Amino acid sequence: MNPPGLMQRFFMSVLRYAANKNIALAQYMLGVIYDQGRNVAQDPVQAVEWFRKAAEQGYADAQFSLGGMYAKGAGVARNNKESLKWLRLAAEQGHTDAQQLLEAANSKNTGRPPAGKGR
Repeated sequence: MNPPGLMQRFFMSVLRYAANKNIALAQYMLGVIYDQGRNVAQDPVQAVEWFRKAAEQGYADAQFSLGGMYAKGAGVARNNKESLKWLRLAAEQGHTDAQQLLEAANSKNTGRPPAGKGR
């Protein structure tokens, strides 16, 4: 029988290993875990760090999430220009949520994503 939390600790150690080897999916997953506080203390600064690493490798979900963090000002200073930059990069790869947010911003003629949107 496994001690409580053994599988969780094993999963996190494997995920961190992969993320530190620049595997974008693992980096994105760590971003989600820290953003949502899943079995770790919620830490938007750590979430942004991991989302950025994956986003810079072209991972569309991470680009979308990073855009959302900038739109909300979670873990970073709120910055509409940076938010739009990352949302556009995700949208260019066919990320439908990013495309819809950008369409909504354009239709409202605000030039900025709605606050609180994104991961």
